[in-house]
Amino acid sequence: MKLKLPVAVLALIPAAGLGGCGNYSFREARRGDGKYDLKKLIADREKEKASLSESSWLPLVHYRTTGFFEAVQEARGGHYPPGHNLLEDDLWGPFGIFFAGRRESHYDLAGVGYEVVEARSLLWGLWQDYLSLVRTERGTREERQWKFLILPVGIPSSVRYQAGEKSS
Repeated sequence: MKLKLPVAVLALIPAAGLGGCGNYSFREARRGDGKYDLKKLIADREKEKASLSESSWLPLVHYRTTGFFEAVQEARGGHYPPGHNLLEDDLWGPFGIFFAGRRESHYDLAGVGYEVVEARSLLWGLWQDYLSLVRTERGTREERQWKFLILPVGIPSSVRYQAGEKSS
């Protein structure tokens, strides 16, 4: 049987590109409701004695990476108290041109979440959405901001307090 060149190339793309790498399978740490089992992540990270990471990609189409590490290892020099950070990146299109999303979740040493930061952009940042949820003693503070068309000034951020609710 002889395959035409375009069909053969299309058949090889998934086999060559759906590779993944990392030292952990985050699928094993998901609970039935889709959220992560923090106690399992913390125990597995301590057992590995290293950060946990997983990534998968299909060249020029999709890239996804997940990492779980100590807060003191944060590369950008953030000023978070001791604990753990969970980072999830999701990019679609060449170099994230169509969609880029990031979710950073910060947990204390006991595994209790105190801050979640989500950022999304479309078409290389022409539209950007930023959401921050911070757990405080009086409830959860939610801050949202978005920008459109690379304007230096976007819509002013909105801040809301939700009494008694916790971010996760």
